[in-house]
Amino acid sequence: MQYREEGGDSNKIAILNGMFICIFMVLGLIALGCGTFVAICPVQILGSKLTGTEIFIAQKLLFILALNLCLMLVGVFFRTNIMANERYKMLKGVDALKTVSNPFLGMIALILGYRSVALGVLSLLITSFCVFVNARYCVKHLKLKFRFKDMEFGLLKKYFGFSFFIFLHTMMDQLNWQIDKWLLARYAGSLAITVYTLGSQINTIFIKCSTAISEMFAAKVHVLIENNRDEELNSLFARVGKVQIIVILYIYYGFIMFGMAFLHFWAGEGYNNSYWVAVLLMTPIVILLSQNLNIEIFRSYEKHRVQAVVNFGIGILNFIISIPLCRKYGELGCALGTMISMGLVYYPFTNFYIKRHTKINLKQFYMGILRVFVATIVPVGLTWGVRHMIDIYRWEYFMSGLVVYSLLYFAAIYFGALKSVEREYLKRKITGVKYDKKD
Repeated sequence: MQYREEGGDSNKIAILNGMFICIFMVLGLIALGCGTFVAICPVQILGSKLTGTEIFIAQKLLFILALNLCLMLVGVFFRTNIMANERYKMLKGVDALKTVSNPFLGMIALILGYRSVALGVLSLLITSFCVFVNARYCVKHLKLKFRFKDMEFGLLKKYFGFSFFIFLHTMMDQLNWQIDKWLLARYAGSLAITVYTLGSQINTIFIKCSTAISEMFAAKVHVLIENNRDEELNSLFARVGKVQIIVILYIYYGFIMFGMAFLHFWAGEGYNNSYWVAVLLMTPIVILLSQNLNIEIFRSYEKHRVQAVVNFGIGILNFIISIPLCRKYGELGCALGTMISMGLVYYPFTNFYIKRHTKINLKQFYMGILRVFVATIVPVGLTWGVRHMIDIYRWEYFMSGLVVYSLLYFAAIYFGALKSVEREYLKRKITGVKYDKKD
């Protein structure tokens, strides 16, 4: 984007593309090597709580996942090129295909009698297909070209400090959410891992629903800050945050009221603790997820370094807290440790840092958030009452309850949380009536 704005020639951009595809291929090979090492030494990494059969299966899965990660890292190059060109329909279309096909095809495989290794291979095939589609789109429609001569590796020195802290933040974010599974493997065993993983998957979907919204505005954030359009940035942060909290609270409240029954239909009996794992993981990040546009804002202001270091500290705190809790309370203890570290440290820090180092008006943001919270009190209260009057463990009542909740929730949002200008904008979007860009 920077090269295009500066009027860079196509040859220069092709050299840049060649350099970055090489870098991501090298990263993919490193990931494959690390994954292979873990697969060769599973006992040293996962501990001795797993049986011999489980260790054998884990070796196969770890190698498949290493291949998957290798492909995903190469795919990052094509995905970010699509994002940089703001082709969000294509980007979200492929993401939606991957999100839907993984559980749907996995369920079919399970019904046909296949087990975990087959599911891993299936996931690898889906990743391969998505990377191929994105790559083909980049080459055919975005006219992406590569040149592997005269590569400017000196640029890496310029951006290394900036990129390293993005890497550190991302790595620690992943560790914060995955460290519990490693602790459970060492101290609790495979059943606790399964129970925790089900709850963790719900939390992952919860996070993705929010990041899918904020991700579409990443490029715009950098443009606004680069051109000192602070008022527009502040308005964007408040509007995106409001949309995110509407989606987040819909999922959060819905899971609290119907989650136990949903897990009963999805996983069967014996997974009640998965519900509480999900609730513990989701609760401290409800407001945080509505603010996750701040990640790009911090990066654009080059204030993301401290955030990355704090995230690293939270990962260590989470690890220290979770060890005794895991030993005593199993999967619930691990989830509680993550909840404490995220809620007591990360949320206060993020709000302090936004206020101290950016020009974002948090008061405007929280006024919009408060309108949504107040508007949802009545639909949630009514649904909670109806929920206790029907047997939601019967499929027809479960679906009826969800429909009633959805209608009440979005009616309350429309009439109670949205301003008149926002309602008019929504009407125009639904009916297809053209509107001015200033709206």
